[in-house]
Amino acid sequence: MKKLSNKIAVLMLAVASVFMLAGCDTRQYDQVELGIREEYREKFENREFTLADFDWNNFYAYLYWETSPIYPSKLPGMMMRLRLKEKGLRYVEEAISHLETLSFVRDASYAWTAGSSLGDWIEE
Repeated sequence: MKKLSNKIAVLMLAVASVFMLAGCDTRQYDQVELGIREEYREKFENREFTLADFDWNNFYAYLYWETSPIYPSKLPGMMMRLRLKEKGLRYVEEAISHLETLSFVRDASYAWTAGSSLGDWIEE
């Protein structure tokens, strides 16, 4: 009987672990974030980027934010977030691939947390 209860306990622990790991993916499947190259600092600081600059019809809103040493980031410096009209992993990956081809984009990545705390979204 003790062996059975041990097996049940191990099984319950395994199932709980699977559920906990499933909740660890905090990527946002309706947003991407990107770093802006240093040579575009003036345009970034003057908030002159528009959706037209990104040349992609699946973006509908964006926001600006800048990281600091207090708020470490995988992608430090001048940052932007873009929201996608069509949501899902495939659309995020397509957007990242496209963004990486633009001259002013340093790098692009999944947005790992909701962007609402970073600033106000600009919709065009």
